[in-house]
Amino acid sequence: MAYSRGILLFTAASNNGGKLGRSFPAREPTVIAVHSTDANGNRSAFSPTAVSEDVNLATVSEAVESAWPIHLCDEAENPECVAHKSGTSYATPIMAGISAFLLTYAKVHLPEQAKALRSRKGMLAVLRWVAEKRTGSGGYKPRDGYHFIDLSLYSDSLFGKDKEFIDLTIRDLLSG
Repeated sequence: MAYSRGILLFTAASNNGGKLGRSFPAREPTVIAVHSTDANGNRSAFSPTAVSEDVNLATVSEAVESAWPIHLCDEAENPECVAHKSGTSYATPIMAGISAFLLTYAKVHLPEQAKALRSRKGMLAVLRWVAEKRTGSGGYKPRDGYHFIDLSLYSDSLFGKDKEFIDLTIRDLLSG
């Protein structure tokens, strides 16, 4: 129902490593499956093997610090009730947040492209470009078959460029 309404769907790929592929619903063609990496973009051991005929998006989700329910933590040992957890289910909201940022950027700066970015095809195109760091050396190859997504202000990152370049790049990606 959500897909038929044009809502982007993000799902955790699975935490079975190489033993099993993507779980349901991550293997469905209407969703964006999200894999896991460490903070440096290295594939997490629990992330499933990359699918060769798909864009395998991944982001950090190892040892993610988060608030933990008070009734599940030992307040004497952990008075702040925080835990460090890992899994593709932690990568998924991070990827959804990055995508929400991109959608907000398009809505504010490129309103005529915002609708195209709300499609799975459009979002995949922009996220893939974000992952393929542009250093001028060419020949980008996904690391371990994954496209590591992180937003930064480094010069090889999309948002490390000037606004004109960002806008032109997003327009080009969404017009094709």
